[in-house]
Amino acid sequence: MRRLLPALLPALVLLGACGRGGDTPARPNIILISIDTLRADHLSCYGYPRPTSPNIDRLAREGTLFTRAYASSSWTIPSHMTMFTSLPPSLHGVDDVGKRLDPARITLAQRLRDSGYQTAAFVSGPTMHAAFGFDHGFDRYENTTTFGDEDFTRGDATRPTAATRQRSHQEVTSPVVAERVEHWIDADARPPFFLFVHFWDPHYDYIPPPPYDTRFDPSWKGDFDFSNVEFNTAISPDMPARAFKHLVSLYDGEIAFTDAAVGRLIAALEQRGWLDGTLVALTADHGEEFFDHGNKGHMMTLFEEVLHVPLIFRMPSAVRAGRRSDAIFGSVNLMPTLLGVAGIGAGPEAVGRNLSAHLAGEDAPAGLWAFAELSLRRKFPLYAARLADRKYLAEVTAKSPLAMDVSYYGLSSDPEEQHPRPATDDAGHQFDEHLRVHLAEMDTVRAGLPKGKDGTAELSEETKRQLRALGYLRD
Repeated sequence: MRRLLPALLPALVLLGACGRGGDTPARPNIILISIDTLRADHLSCYGYPRPTSPNIDRLAREGTLFTRAYASSSWTIPSHMTMFTSLPPSLHGVDDVGKRLDPARITLAQRLRDSGYQTAAFVSGPTMHAAFGFDHGFDRYENTTTFGDEDFTRGDATRPTAATRQRSHQEVTSPVVAERVEHWIDADARPPFFLFVHFWDPHYDYIPPPPYDTRFDPSWKGDFDFSNVEFNTAISPDMPARAFKHLVSLYDGEIAFTDAAVGRLIAALEQRGWLDGTLVALTADHGEEFFDHGNKGHMMTLFEEVLHVPLIFRMPSAVRAGRRSDAIFGSVNLMPTLLGVAGIGAGPEAVGRNLSAHLAGEDAPAGLWAFAELSLRRKFPLYAARLADRKYLAEVTAKSPLAMDVSYYGLSSDPEEQHPRPATDDAGHQFDEHLRVHLAEMDTVRAGLPKGKDGTAELSEETKRQLRALGYLRD
């Protein structure tokens, strides 16, 4: 029976959906929720002591939670593009703010639209701008972030904009995203559909509205300036311990605030009778550093605090409920797995693996590992890999011939990665060989990818100002 399950899974999903009656589609709806800047270890369902995530916790109870899920990079643009293409950043090519996805690349949305799905996305924040190619394959792509009189939506990247009323990292966007998603589900959704929802608010600055601003630290009476996190030099490893405690509480408040918006989305699906016929996947593009290794924010390192992300799937007919999987899940696997539940192939370009049979209860296949890259503002890339219980970091020092400084961490005994070991033993040599084989395979894939138009993002001056304010773009 175990050998038959992968082949039977699409048929089981089809029969399960048809048996529920009403207007449930023959193929499952698919909803991918990405919460920006969300550390897995700050969610209650991942063991965090604060009740930050009751609605996400519900998805975990009713579905499968992956304890070892990893982003492909430590910042938004390349990480999300990996989710959409099943390609690592060095292959999809959108690893800097000036780049756009080659239109010849096949995306998750395009694959689903070509298979008869209605596709829609509701996002927020400048790093999810359509100018980077995120709208590829979507019938509707709407960015709810506003700049002056401009809606930050498809097509606005190339025209002049009004003066900015508010910097993007000070906007509160989750309620707007939730409201527009609710309206779309009620008025425009046509099953089967693929819906991508991106919540921005946990990204700095941490300014949750009441009552979330005091929920986790009601006794705070200080006057510390928590604004402009990226460039505020007072927010540092030397900041007062009491102020640091409140900083983290504000971040947790943002998570709880966004969790409430997730709850609104779930309620909207329930009201239409669509929840159980919908594959809901929830994840994050990266985490956040709170001086775990001396830094704040993200996009600087590839430690666990920025790569280890939540990953939860829910759909009664296709996902085992109440399960915690320890399988290593790299984000390149997300596109093939979502498509696999719908019985659709990811196509020859995708490098990830279809783990839909594992969602249904099969054992995870052998050899799973996660790989991440960071090249932003670096002469040579930084690589990270999770192999079994070891985490490897490789800093490239020369491209030809490939030279790297490699260290590793035994995460079972050193989960906070405070004690690096030189990778000079057999395990280190094994990783070195593994990485070189992987990079050689990626070169082969790259050579076979169809070539399209120039991948340069056309960004307005206003967009560039917003990206500078967030630290993503520097002159």
